[in-house]
Amino acid sequence: MSEENGKYRILVVEDERLLLKTIAFKLSKEGYDVKTAGDGKQAMEVFDSFQPNLVVSDVMMPFVNGLELVKRVKDKDSNGVKVIL
Repeated sequence: MSEENGKYRILVVEDERLLLKTIAFKLSKEGYDVKTAGDGKQAMEVFDSFQPNLVVSDVMMPFVNGLELVKRVKDKDSNGVKVIL
């Protein structure tokens, strides 16, 4: 995946709202283009339109857990997006 406008794109997935906002704020402050999702299902919707270079995700989440999210991301992405759980 290429970096649009020179910014590395990161998708942060976390069901704990305060932690999600904190991580996103810190990454944005460092200059990354950051999008967030509150669960794995929402993450897949954001993933399709945002096409991140990196996904940072919680493991234990409702609907789609982090391990299933990794599988779905890898199935959709042929360019080797990186995932941190």
